[in-house]
Amino acid sequence: MRRALLSGTFGLCVLAACGRGALEGLVGKQGAYLCQALALAAFVVALLAAPGTTRPGHARRVWTVYLFLLVAMLSATYVTVVRVSASGWVYVAVMAFFAVTILVVASRRPDDAGDVPVTFWLGLAGTASVGVALLQQRELLLDTFPGSDLASMGGLVRPSALSGNYLHYPLFVALLVFVFLELWTVLRRPVHAVLAVLFAVAVVLSFSRSGAMILALGCAAYVVTARRAATRIRYVYWGSGALLVMAAVLSGTVYAERILSSVSLDGAGNTTRVTKWFQAVELWTDSPLVIGGWTGAYTNVTENFGGGAAGVVESGFFQQLVSFGVLGAVLFYLVLGQSVGAVDSTHSWLRAGLVGGVLESFVYQSIEVVPFMVLFALAPFVSAHLLQRAGPAVPRVAAGPPGTPRYRGELVHG
Repeated sequence: MRRALLSGTFGLCVLAACGRGALEGLVGKQGAYLCQALALAAFVVALLAAPGTTRPGHARRVWTVYLFLLVAMLSATYVTVVRVSASGWVYVAVMAFFAVTILVVASRRPDDAGDVPVTFWLGLAGTASVGVALLQQRELLLDTFPGSDLASMGGLVRPSALSGNYLHYPLFVALLVFVFLELWTVLRRPVHAVLAVLFAVAVVLSFSRSGAMILALGCAAYVVTARRAATRIRYVYWGSGALLVMAAVLSGTVYAERILSSVSLDGAGNTTRVTKWFQAVELWTDSPLVIGGWTGAYTNVTENFGGGAAGVVESGFFQQLVSFGVLGAVLFYLVLGQSVGAVDSTHSWLRAGLVGGVLESFVYQSIEVVPFMVLFALAPFVSAHLLQRAGPAVPRVAAGPPGTPRYRGELVHG
């Protein structure tokens, strides 16, 4: 029963995370956010109820989250008293929800993770999102699911797919690329490699610079962090070849121009983005510095839940800096690091994707994007699933003369 509950809540959580746009037609925008939160909470409860063990370092993770929540609440209290605004508590509640979810998933190693159809649920969510997005880019389903951008690309559609926002869909799909690369590496099923390529192409076609940045930074992180030097050399070789092919295919296209504009100050919106970063530093200096002085004022979260917001600062790091001060910003990224650290060290692609997502959040405001944060938080569970699917560790032995011990002391996954 508990195994079925864990599987069902995982699937519900994944589908709800990427399906806000579909839910909005039934229960409205705020109702859709509530459904996403309930689905994620249901999985967390099922995970706590499932038999399993606690990963080492649990006490350190608890203290990190506790200190982050303490700083967040102090910041919101300061804003409530000094600026006479209680809207910051909404932002604190959302960030606390993400932090506690990351803590639980990073700390639990469930015995039945291998029995959960992780590939099916993530593959279903990804292919459904990409399928709807491709239809939207052909100007279909635009009235069915909200949130597509029809203006910024001169008549070309930036699709929202099922996510309810054209900025959310590519971030979720970009992380899925690394999930399916890891699935292919461990399980060696061609369908996983095909899906990884499909999702990567979909990110490029969506005109998302933030999604493309996750792909680029994640691949760079893989080259740097891969456990074997031979693996690094091999992927640098094949990766360089793939880049040359992509450059030849995309050269002079609107897709190439869009991606390359992310590293140009003259790129669309980049001047405004950098200006907002400087504004964020000024706001931070006009605060207690250690804790935040503008909690909930510069974020879309407050506005989405009916509160007032002064705007955005176009960066996850700067968003946390003005909201929770330098101490809160550092603690928040330490919380994100819990997901990275809880992924098994052999799952290099999965870890690299998370690192790419963390680095991307310094440039783009992705830390409040529900599909991105949910998949980020679920990564340790995906890692546990892969370890169990790969089988138990068995001794690797070397052949020797009859009667001699057959043991080298090295364990591998069979």
